[in-house]
Amino acid sequence: MALLWKHLPADSRTARRQCPELEWGVEAYLLRLIENELAGLVWGMADTKKRPPKPPEPVKMPGELAEARAHRDNALRDKEEITRLLGLEGMVDG
Repeated sequence: MALLWKHLPADSRTARRQCPELEWGVEAYLLRLIENELAGLVWGMADTKKRPPKPPEPVKMPGELAEARAHRDNALRDKEEITRLLGLEGMVDG
């Protein structure tokens, strides 16, 4: 399988499913970097009384989104199991 995997193009569906970072091309990552730098520059140059207290958050990359979804799914699964083990199925709301 490793031999076949090595020869897959980076933009193939299989490669993108296995490695979410491949969903974006180099151009998208560069645009994200530029957008983040410009937003930070505008934030830094804004009047300190009118700007938000925290600098703007960068756009989430596909790998970060996949990791956040995995954490969410694991937390929900753990919550369901703990609720079941404690016998609280009918007592706990969503």
